[in-house]
Amino acid sequence: MNIDNKASSWKFWTQRRHIFTIMAFFGFFNIYSLRANMSIAIVAMTSARSSTNENGTTVYLDPEFSWDNKIQGYLLGSFFYGYITSQLLGGVLSKKFGGKWIFGGGIASTGFLTLISPWLAEWSVYALLVCRILMGVFEGLTYSSIYSLFTKWIPTQERCRVSSQAVSGSYTGAVFALMFLAYLAKVAGWRSIFWVSGSISLIWFIFWSYFISESPETDPRISDSELRYIHEQSFTVSRSPEITPIKWKNIVCSKAAWALNVAVFCESWGFYTLLTLLPKYFKDIYGFDISESGIVSALPYLALSIMIHDAPIKLKTLYTISRNILESTRILMQLKSYKNAFQTALNKHPKQFKSKSEFPEAFKNNLETSESRTGNLLESF
Repeated sequence: MNIDNKASSWKFWTQRRHIFTIMAFFGFFNIYSLRANMSIAIVAMTSARSSTNENGTTVYLDPEFSWDNKIQGYLLGSFFYGYITSQLLGGVLSKKFGGKWIFGGGIASTGFLTLISPWLAEWSVYALLVCRILMGVFEGLTYSSIYSLFTKWIPTQERCRVSSQAVSGSYTGAVFALMFLAYLAKVAGWRSIFWVSGSISLIWFIFWSYFISESPETDPRISDSELRYIHEQSFTVSRSPEITPIKWKNIVCSKAAWALNVAVFCESWGFYTLLTLLPKYFKDIYGFDISESGIVSALPYLALSIMIHDAPIKLKTLYTISRNILESTRILMQLKSYKNAFQTALNKHPKQFKSKSEFPEAFKNNLETSESRTGNLLESF
């Protein structure tokens, strides 16, 4: 890090990449608050109501929407019908049109559809169903598009930490939706859930459009020292203007890619099932009201939003330990092969060696090279 950048690093508002990180954090915040609002709203929309007359008597009313569990399941799952269709499309569009507008536009479009959701629900459940599918399509563009911005804005050595900080906005947004919006529905009605979350996302989009540029090179507010720092600390391959073709065959045939996809699929299945169904589960099974179910449902995501900030440190430590273990194993196997080769040569040509302690020079060099990592490895044989 150069002196100028280091001296002003604590003034995060003067560093454009830090502004980008903050705005990305609130972008993910909106993504999950928009995604989870239906999980809370549907509890209020299908719960029995009550009103108090002027004389103090309480009148109990039927739910505003008498949807059965099947219809509720379709409404809660419809978002993901659209979400799964645009995952790859977001990455392709971000390369062609820029990640800034795909990421921001996806959130803004979802926010607009959220704003009109109350009127669509009153009109027809099928209109609301189509709206939720379209929301999933637009949000599906966001995750794959933001990573093109990470590679442009964040130096290589900071990407793990910064991406974790930005993505933690997802869990913060889930906590906000499950806790605050649940309380809001109790005091202001279920329609306020959609109006508040949709309005916040559109306000965020205005700030995102004004403050964020597609790349450091096109940002008129970035300092020369920070721009130079980002260039020096980033791989030049990430700044290549060429769009190389995607090698789909290599991806499909890669065991590592399949392992990653299976792991992410399993984690996402559990994560989104809980996020979508927990409020309804606590209401139907335990009889919690909307604010109680929101608080209890938010606890796992509150813990996630806190713990994810330590993830880069833990991952770096785990990576270092794993690398040392694998390197030590490789050296042990190499030394074993040298010893076997030496033993074979000794048995075939005993006169050429004075004693078994005279190892070939290559064997001794490997031992000296590995001393700092594994100590006296010869004792293991």
